Amino acid sequence: MTHYEKMRENYEDAVFYLLMDQLAGKQEKEYNRINEELKNNPTFEVPAEMRKASYRTIKKEFSKAHRATAKRVAWKVFQRVSILIAIVTLLITGALAISPELRVYALNLALETFDDHTSIRFLSPKTTDVDAILKAEWLPTGYICANSSDDDKMWTFLHREMCGIEITGFVEQKTHGRVRLGPGTLYTLLGKFQDEGLIEETQTDGRKRSYRITEKGKAAFQDELARLKACVHDGEEENA
Repeated sequence: MTHYEKMRENYEDAVFYLLMDQLAGKQEKEYNRINEELKNNPTFEVPAEMRKASYRTIKKEFSKAHRATAKRVAWKVFQRVSILIAIVTLLITGALAISPELRVYALNLALETFDDHTSIRFLSPKTTDVDAILKAEWLPTGYICANSSDDDKMWTFLHREMCGIEITGFVEQKTHGRVRLGPGTLYTLLGKFQDEGLIEETQTDGRKRSYRITEKGKAAFQDELARLKACVHDGEEENA
């Protein structure tokens, strides 16, 4: 581009700028005049359509800002949760990698949840030197340790109260059908256990009554379990 062409282009830009400046000045004066007239006119009212359009525009812009803020907050929370999960996973993975005992038992844990109880089992592998002793030192309120295996590697925890029919079904399932309680035998035992303070009635729904074991009943259960284990042990020694 020659020097003359540059000067002509600059000249045209300057003329256009001056024209726009003059037009803007005139428009500003006209708009100011109209604004003053509207402010001094008590009968003037913004058209309903214009008011609605203005509200829609304002609401749209606020919604955009709110969504943007929500996205930023959600992203920060997601990042922090992801970091926490990664740390926990790393700690668990490290513990499993460092501790052979924990790794063995974690890989051999069997948890079974039924309608009336939950069973937790640690399946011992065929070849292992691990001989850990595990005990249920604490149970949530309402839970009881119904029984445990001889090697303390299997427990059964009851996690709700039972009525007579449920007790009958539980006993039959637990004994694999070897023991079946008839209604007369069952309710005679329930009445006796309740009189002795081994169980207590928790609620009544018509003819349906629910029971739960008491602390005294738990102690009696443990005593009877120990007695039966001793009987089994004596019998095994006799046959040895």
